[in-house]
This record gives sequence, C-alpha cells and structure tokens, in this order.
Amino acid sequence: MTKLVCCTSADSSVGCTFLDWSIHFLSGKNKFVNSNAAGWVDLVSNPLVSNNAHAHKKNHPIGFKETESIIKFLKQYNELVSYYPFPIHIDLAGADVNIHNVPTNSDEWQRIRNYQKDDYDRLLKYSESESAKIIFISLDNSLILYHRFTRSLARLIYTNRPAKSIEEIRDTIDSLFFKESVESWDKLGLNNIWDKRERLALCTRPLDHSDLIAVDFSFDHYWLDSRTWWQDGKRQIREIMNWLDISIDPNRFDKWITIYQNWQAIQFKALDFQYNCKHIIDCIINDWSYDIDLTFDQEIVIQHCLIYQHGLNLKTWQLEKFPKNTRQLHQLLEPNIHKI
Repeated sequence: MTKLVCCTSADSSVGCTFLDWSIHFLSGKNKFVNSNAAGWVDLVSNPLVSNNAHAHKKNHPIGFKETESIIKFLKQYNELVSYYPFPIHIDLAGADVNIHNVPTNSDEWQRIRNYQKDDYDRLLKYSESESAKIIFISLDNSLILYHRFTRSLARLIYTNRPAKSIEEIRDTIDSLFFKESVESWDKLGLNNIWDKRERLALCTRPLDHSDLIAVDFSFDHYWLDSRTWWQDGKRQIREIMNWLDISIDPNRFDKWITIYQNWQAIQFKALDFQYNCKHIIDCIINDWSYDIDLTFDQEIVIQHCLIYQHGLNLKTWQLEKFPKNTRQLHQLLEPNIHKI
C-alpha cells in the first residue's frame, strides 16, 4: 500500500526539503521515487549544499495542477513516497486570472494573491482526499526577516529560469515592481550603489507580512512550528516518524544528528539578522558600540527602519558598504527629508 507523505509550507522555504530527505533517510531507504526521473533515483547520503538541503531532488510540484499530477504518479508505487508542494508562482497565478503582466494596481495584485491562496488550499484539500499524511511547517510572522535571506536561485519572478545570482533576483524585482522609482532616480543621476540602497530602503516593505498566504487549516495535518524544527529537531523527528508510523533505522540516527546540526547552523545564520536587527538600530541611534558585517539587503532593512520608524536617515554619499561598527553609523545620522 502506498504511504504518501506531504511536507509543505506557504510563502517561504523553511525546512521542508530537509524534512522530506530525513523521512526517507531515517526509514532506511537508499532510493526514492522521483517524478522527474519517472521512477527510482538514489537517495543522497547528505542533502546539504552551501545554503540549503537541495542536493536532495525532492518531488516539488508548484500549485494544484502539478500537485494533482504528481500524486497520481506517486500512487502507482506501493512504497513510501513523498512530495513537497508549494503555492503557485505569482506569474502563473496571474495568467490563470487573465493578468499576464506585472500587476498595475492593488486590485489586480489582490486577485492574484486570492487565487494563490485558493489554489494552495485546494491542493491541501486534495492531498487530504488522497490520504496523504500532511506535515505543515509554519513560519511565524515575527520572523519576517528570515525571508530576506535568499537560499535558492531556483527561479526568477515572472521568468521561468534559474537566477544567476542574488543580485539578479533583487534587480529583477526592482525593475518589475519599482520601475517608476528606478526611472525617476536614474534621470537625476542617482544610480550609485548608495543611491540604490536609499531608494530601496524607501520603496520596499521588509517588515510587512500582510501579503502572506493565510492558510485554511481545516485539513488533517501535523503542524510544526519552524522554530521547533530548527532548534529541537532530534525530538521533533522522532515524533514525526511516530506520527507517520515509520520506524527509524537505528544505524542511521547518529549520522542524521550530525547532518541535522550542520543544517541547523545554516538556519541560525539566516536567523541571526532577524534576532539582532532591532539591537543594531538601537545601537546606531544611541551611539552604542556593536560590531556588524551586513549584506547589501540587510543594509536596506536598517536604513528602511531608520527612515520609517525613527524619522532618521544616513549620510551615505560615497558609502559603498556600511562600516563595521554601529558607532560609525551613528556619526552619519541626519533627519529624514524624504516624503514617506
């Protein structure tokens, strides 16, 4: 009899790939069924790459239609099979509601997001109807800055190809959603890296979680807070495997713990800025000493918070990268003059 397992999350990648691999690995499997290969493929002994667990080529349908197709394929096998469905991409959802370009107003945007939500709820209900054991990993809204740590270059928005870099992802979003801002600043010759940082600090809303998918949890499932999965995986995986009624291969558990700890370190790296962001801002404002080494995207968040939360800005002309200590940034503080 097929044992169909579904690991999923909405809006963000928070550990489903690693969980999918863990279930197969700890069950003692050396192979798993992969829809792209139309059959069995080898299960990697370690799924980790630099920033994620994507060496494990899980079944990863996007939206209801792909999920329905993959479930039908997987149910041909009287084995443990799994898939990780994800909400339909924005451009594909837009096409389905006859919006073929970037939304030009809030009504179009809301139509697309409503369709995404309905489509995702539909795939979850369908999974339940097909007797899938659904594990939902939730990312709490308080961890919204976790989204700012890009760990996959799998697909550009509105372009069905992998991104070449994090910068290409950022530049694509910039050109699609902030086109008028880009053009107006370019006309003024404000196109240096410090200008771009300031413009994005004004345009983006890194702390806004109102647009995230609100999931209808009326389906049968195992709900897993991402924080407990990141911090207490040894206990959580035992409970999950017990819920799935799958025995853990004792010869593999110690190796799994070592791999889990390495994967855990990746998550903590992604969370570090979330935990420290407020303190960094407090230090800048109060002239307190705190060592920092921020990415460009993190610098955008800091400048955004200074502008929108404190009415302050930074004298960043010719500042290609923020200094290494918050006291140096304090010396650059000035009142914000931008209309917000």
